[in-house]
Amino acid sequence: SSPPRSSHSCSRAAAAYGLGLLRAEGTVVVPVLVRGLQDKDYAVRFYAARSLFHLHAEPGLAVPALIERLGDTNALVRRYAARALGAYRQDARSAVPALSARVLDPDWNARQAVILALEMIDPKPEKRPESK
Repeated sequence: SSPPRSSHSCSRAAAAYGLGLLRAEGTVVVPVLVRGLQDKDYAVRFYAARSLFHLHAEPGLAVPALIERLGDTNALVRRYAARALGAYRQDARSAVPALSARVLDPDWNARQAVILALEMIDPKPEKRPESK
């Protein structure tokens, strides 16, 4: 069971969620969301990744941080990190090796998100890994 979440972590999660909804200027919000990807609370990391999925702005800053989250302990965070990388399409080419390494993620939803992200980044079938 997860420890109870503090009101501060709930506020940080709500802020990360809201930034994605606002579709605000990427140069302003992406650095905040990238910091959110490092939060100790999985909900903050999840909403930060989800917001980056919706914004897909500032790839030079966001893509490396999302690549790190592919190894998150929480499957939902891994899934949305992969989805966000796919949303960056060609701007996330540097993520292909890390995504390819996650094709066998133990979580089915995260695994499917990885495969879809690879297809969105590089749609050439001969380069796509197969799911098991």
